[in-house]
Amino acid sequence: AETSPLQSPVVLSHGVRGSFRKVVETCAQLLDVDLHWEDRDEQQDGTLLIKAIGSSPSDETITVTTFYATTGQTVSEGELLASVEADKASMDISAPVAGTVAELFAAEGDQLAVGQPLLTLTTSEEVDNKPITAENVGIPILRRRRPSNTEVTSASSTRITKPIYLSNITTVLGARHLTNDQILQGHEGWDSEAIRKRTGIENRYWIGEDEDVLSLAVKATQQLLAKEQLDISEIGALICSTGTPPSMTPSLACRVLNELSPDKGEVLMQAHDVNAACSGYLYALQSAFDFISNAPTKKVIVITAETLSPMVNRDDPKTYPLFGDAATASLICCEERPGSIGVKLNRPVLSATGVDPKVLYVPNLGSDEFIEMEGLTVFKLAVRKMIDMLDQACTHRGITSEELDYIVPHQANERIIEAIRKTIHCPPEKMFNHISKYGNTSSNTIPIALHELMPTLPSGHRVGLTAFGGGFTFGAAVIEKQ
Repeated sequence: AETSPLQSPVVLSHGVRGSFRKVVETCAQLLDVDLHWEDRDEQQDGTLLIKAIGSSPSDETITVTTFYATTGQTVSEGELLASVEADKASMDISAPVAGTVAELFAAEGDQLAVGQPLLTLTTSEEVDNKPITAENVGIPILRRRRPSNTEVTSASSTRITKPIYLSNITTVLGARHLTNDQILQGHEGWDSEAIRKRTGIENRYWIGEDEDVLSLAVKATQQLLAKEQLDISEIGALICSTGTPPSMTPSLACRVLNELSPDKGEVLMQAHDVNAACSGYLYALQSAFDFISNAPTKKVIVITAETLSPMVNRDDPKTYPLFGDAATASLICCEERPGSIGVKLNRPVLSATGVDPKVLYVPNLGSDEFIEMEGLTVFKLAVRKMIDMLDQACTHRGITSEELDYIVPHQANERIIEAIRKTIHCPPEKMFNHISKYGNTSSNTIPIALHELMPTLPSGHRVGLTAFGGGFTFGAAVIEKQ
């Protein structure tokens, strides 16, 4: 018990002797856990009502993820009946007695209020004759006790138990639209069709003379605030993913805040940058998710802003055609707002591994250096790790990648996207790919894809996100259309 504290409710159900209740209460004291008794809801006709349970006292609803039993099936005591998911944990519900499943009151994917009927069991004669019915002992529910430390209790009490949503996304592209033929002007011997076959890219957008990474970020954020009918003062945090900031200090997030604050004075919010290269959107989403989890009344804007065109080597055909410039802004909150695209977030999973800088190198803006990349090394690691991270995110959600309705990979190269698709045996129609339109816009690619995809999806669709970036960094998440 000391090394394995309870992480979710434990239901104890079995044949009971006269001292069962006292024994359980004594065990609860020894384990320093909270105990309460739930009625067994045994009906006069010998049926037992099984209710939906949550992972903590604050849970209001659960989602049925899997039914392991069907109507008419005979089950033994302790046999798994269903799996459900609350906001903080997944739980298994087992048969408290032997019997036959009489009726299911829900289907997989349904959301139920805690305490709402899930199914009924018709109990056998042997179970009816057990002392448990005569004693009406009930079902003991053990939950890990909250810390007594006042500060810890206060902090944990603010953690959110409601869903966290991605409300809307706005996108801004560089002003210069360039086709393969246009960027190859003056490069005799280079082939536009060869670029398309090797990368899948046919178009990209580069910043114009009067644009930079700040102007794109500000414009995307302004559009989001207008769309959501919000003022910058109503935002609790600005988290900006960028690998091309104009300076290390002030951060790009603070520069955006300065541009959008009319009085140029202090605003009571957080503002900071995240540099995780092409995985940056998922890294920033995790930061936003955790922020909202601890401050459920707040709203967070996640910005992605990348201007890679000033650093491409125009004499390197392997990297010159790949990159584009863009910015996006996403509103993260725990309310379903009017006009929202209705996307529920699950917390992203992240990882990283260190490699030689020149394997995938993006210099500082204005350094007179160029982007460098060892294509084959990047390809091999990107494919393997993006699959691995997607599997991890699905496992956290309690599903497999086959159960996803769509997969949105980082749009780096069509060969990488296709290699992932074929390795996991994903049908072409489920693998999102629009790299031909925009090229590789670094941490912008996933939010640009979601801006295009999510409004078209029906309710209930689950989408897997996965990315890799220089460093190397990796991230994945499962999101759900409400």
